[in-house]
Formats: sequence, C-alpha cells, structure tokens
Amino acid sequence: MGDQDGFEVGIKIAILFIVVFFLLGLRAELCILLGAVGGLAAAQVTTFARQDKPIEPKPTPDEPSTVSPVGQVSRQVGTRLFGGLRKTRLEERKPPSFFRRRPPRRL
Repeated sequence: MGDQDGFEVGIKIAILFIVVFFLLGLRAELCILLGAVGGLAAAQVTTFARQDKPIEPKPTPDEPSTVSPVGQVSRQVGTRLFGGLRKTRLEERKPPSFFRRRPPRRL
C-alpha cells in the first residue's frame, strides 16, 4: 500500500458525493463544497486506518493537576449563578411531559 491510498480514496469519495448531491438537485457550489468535505474526511479516515503503528496515548502525569486561580473563580461564579438550576439527585428530576403516560379517555 502506497502513501497515496488516502488521497485516492478521498478523490473517489469526493467525486461520488458531488455526483450524488447534484443528482439530488442541490446547487453546484454546494455539491462541490460537500464533496470536498466528504473527500477530506474519507482521506483522513483512510490514512488513519491504514497506518503502520498506532498512535500512542499521551502519558498521564503522576502529580495531580492543579486548577488555575482563573478556573477556581469561574467555577465559583458558575456555582453561584447556576447552582440552583442543577438538581443533584436523579430522584428529584421529573421526566419530560412526552414520557408521561396519560390516562385513557373514556367515551
């Protein structure tokens, strides 16, 4: 497999997207834009899937991360402003009205 596998797949998918969107009746500019986005996405996925060695996850630091003072202040402000809106217990939450069962109507 060569280095151009992702590029070739991307071009093929882009052309396919352009033709399909054009046949669906979209404007040509939109067909080209969506085809390019689809082609780039397909090329990235193909390149990632066909790589020789997998990407190693970043090692986590041993020491605990400290929150910056800005983060502490924003957390305090958010808690004071929106703390009353959040409910901590699941039992206190009511399901949305479209999940409630209505009693059957009697004629």
